[in-house]
Amino acid sequence: MKAVSETIHYLGDTGKSASMKLIGNSIVATKIEALGEGLIAY
Repeated sequence: MKAVSETIHYLGDTGKSASMKLIGNSIVATKIEALGEGLIAY
């Protein structure tokens, strides 16, 4: 992993990284949805 990444974060047991990915995807989806709402209101 060190060859392809600048930083490595240990998130715990198996499945914790999947939870973190879901949280990140949720944040991105919320931002995209807010942008869409802003464009419709404009």
